[in-house]
Amino acid sequence: MSEPEVLPWDRQRSEPERAYGYFALYRDLGRTRTVAKVAEQVYKSRDYLHKLATKWRWVQRAQAWDREEDRLYAESLAEQRRDMARRHAR
Repeated sequence: MSEPEVLPWDRQRSEPERAYGYFALYRDLGRTRTVAKVAEQVYKSRDYLHKLATKWRWVQRAQAWDREEDRLYAESLAEQRRDMARRHAR
């Protein structure tokens, strides 16, 4: 049996729990996210968090998260449009 796929925005194999927690804060800041904003929230140095961000590829992972959020939003809008078309057809 193969291991389940690890999505980019999930905790990565061998990624420490604390490092993932910092990434999750970064990811959840939205499209205006910065490492500096995370540093302010967790009272850690920007240099330290930049090292983590580089090692664990925060930018790429957050971009993958944004794309998935966009996909889910578009899917939701399409479903709402279909529902509205059905209602109007009745």
